Amino acid sequence: MIFTSVFRSSLVFTLMLLFSSLVFSGEQGVHVAGPKEVAEGAAKRLTDRLIEDKSLIATTPNRIKVLVEQELLPIFDEKLIARLVMSSSWKKADDAQKEAFMHAFRNILIKTYSNAFSAYDGQDMEFKEPIFNKDKKKAIVRSRILQEEKMPILVDFRLRKAANGWLVYDAVIEGVSIVKSYRSQIKEKISEKGIPLMIKDMEIEACGTGGCEGGKREV
Repeated sequence: MIFTSVFRSSLVFTLMLLFSSLVFSGEQGVHVAGPKEVAEGAAKRLTDRLIEDKSLIATTPNRIKVLVEQELLPIFDEKLIARLVMSSSWKKADDAQKEAFMHAFRNILIKTYSNAFSAYDGQDMEFKEPIFNKDKKKAIVRSRILQEEKMPILVDFRLRKAANGWLVYDAVIEGVSIVKSYRSQIKEKISEKGIPLMIKDMEIEACGTGGCEGGKREV
């Protein structure tokens, strides 16, 4: 399972805690949270929901997938992430292949993040002030995940300012970029099999042998 292997350490769970519901607004006027406010708010909202739904998650494992889809995926810059992950192959893909790749990659994230959410055990998090680029349209928010009797886990969040607020387009966990890790794996798959079969492999990994048509996923 090449596509999910990058997430199979205890570190990945920390990434998921900080990715949900990063943007919030009202109908009249919009409050766009700054990068640090976004990350801190996301961490609290998601951990609150994990605690609130703990008993339901225990009896209904698919509940975690629902939470991921509701809270996590809406704040991803999915098209930018897909383009960054596919790298030069993005331009070679036709429109249908791009859509299929984005859909399959989305399901990969839902599955792997849902598996990681089951490991939540109440870690505390600390956030530093954001570091902006020159035009203040991108920012890095550095955080530490505190662990008892262990060194903190370091996570850097890379966000960009979009029309609807700050969106996450990458995270660096203990020096390892999620985008670069996936890019390396997908580049290898494309080299071996080509774009269509790479996408098919992703669909099988995410959704089982039936594929991801209609949003179906194996639980």
